[in-house]
Amino acid sequence: MNAHQKIIKDNVRSILKIITNHYGVKYSAALYQILKEHPDFPSFLSFQYILHRMGKDSFAIHTSYEELTNMPAPFIVHGVTNVDLFLFITKATAESVQIIDEKGKEESIKKEDFEKMWDGNILIIDNLPGKINIPSKSKLDLFIKLAKYPFLILCLVALCTYSLILKGVGDILFYVYLLVLLGGLGTSILLFIEQIDKYNVHIKRLCSSNGSKSNIDCSSILDFKDAYFMGLASWSDIGFVYFTSLLTILLVLPFGTSQAFINILSLFSIGYVCYSLFYQKFVAQKWCTLCLSVQAIFIFLFILSICTITINGIYELLNTKSVIDIIMIFLVTASTYAVTKPLIASQKEYTALKKKFNELIYDENIIQYLFQQELHLTDIDEVSKLSIGNTNAETCLTVVFSPICVSCIKELQILMRILQRKDNIKLDLIFLLDKKKHPESLIIAKHLLSDYQKSPEQFITILQKYVDDYPISKNKIMQDTKFLQEAPQYDSYLNAQEKWCRNHKLYSTPILFINGNKLPNYYNIKDIDYLYS
Repeated sequence: MNAHQKIIKDNVRSILKIITNHYGVKYSAALYQILKEHPDFPSFLSFQYILHRMGKDSFAIHTSYEELTNMPAPFIVHGVTNVDLFLFITKATAESVQIIDEKGKEESIKKEDFEKMWDGNILIIDNLPGKINIPSKSKLDLFIKLAKYPFLILCLVALCTYSLILKGVGDILFYVYLLVLLGGLGTSILLFIEQIDKYNVHIKRLCSSNGSKSNIDCSSILDFKDAYFMGLASWSDIGFVYFTSLLTILLVLPFGTSQAFINILSLFSIGYVCYSLFYQKFVAQKWCTLCLSVQAIFIFLFILSICTITINGIYELLNTKSVIDIIMIFLVTASTYAVTKPLIASQKEYTALKKKFNELIYDENIIQYLFQQELHLTDIDEVSKLSIGNTNAETCLTVVFSPICVSCIKELQILMRILQRKDNIKLDLIFLLDKKKHPESLIIAKHLLSDYQKSPEQFITILQKYVDDYPISKNKIMQDTKFLQEAPQYDSYLNAQEKWCRNHKLYSTPILFINGNKLPNYYNIKDIDYLYS
């Protein structure tokens, strides 16, 4: 596989690895997750965001190939293909451009081929070394997110292995049934994925026509009414429950009983195989590779059943306890699947809708419209505030908060990290306290005001420690007897802030304003990181 193919295979991740290698930054899965969480991923904006997190400046321009040769390399270009394609260009000449992969291998693309895919946009990056510090909590959160499904599979494998050890079956026929049913379950899982994710690239690769296989199309079979039993449940749903139940029966019940039951069902299921093959061949005139895989397993089980079925096994199956056990296994499996499938499908739909929603609310025109609909304060500069950050910053965030409000603390934890990364933002704090219900809030507010008065430059560090260590930091202040006895009087300062809040009908905390405009409910505190670069 050449450098170009390697970059295309996992494009955005590959470009990020190239960037980190080139500028001396250690790549990690957490870094890619930060890039992936950007609402405009994948795009130049998302790359600019991650580059800014690395302490690097960048800007995007539209240009021509002739001007490209004069641009300072390296830079990233955007290609027009069936997917978003980014290339890291190290050199551009009149005849070709030179790209690099994550291992440092270089390859040239001729000018003619490059111009066919390039849309004229480039992202120029400064040549200074980069640096990024990802919090340990973010790394741990990502590890849990990535490990939960492999861990679940590992637990299921361990459970099956433990069941096999308990059964202690030495008959090789048992393991033949086990492997066949596992194959059926695996194919049913692929059919399940096809149902809830029509754009899954791996499933599309299995089900798409290619060259001489122009009559292969899973959608022609699976997406129409004939793929449903009595219009209620799809055959793929029935297949999943069928193979899961049989596998459970094989692992739980005595082998003689489970074998007899599987044999009887396999003999009857051959009718479904004949129907499905007839439908694909003569009605739809298309073939579904996943369906054919399931039918191959049914045929194998049918042949196995003919060879192994016995009268004694059938008599053993007629035992009342065996019948009840089998019915219960099928009912539990079917009901669990009926509950789980809509949840998984809803989660998939939610993820897709969230992406579309983010694309909408980060449109510049929508942002402007939403902020125009919110409360705008023209006298926000008239009230005294605690100011943190660059006093000359273009963007001013004003937070109305209480120092013992848990929601306020959580939002400040996020805001403080954003503030430390961005030098074009400042943060103003306004206290709004409930002194009757929470008298301790007054003491904490006075303590923070005292710290601010002593050292405004160091207050960002003090506040960061307070919100990070909360509620321990709050309890520590409440136990400071010396401060409680000599607490400075800031009542007039706090009362003025409270009066200003009441005049503007601000009664709850936290409330966030950006340059005097209330943050619309469509956004949360994390979105500030993307709204203001």
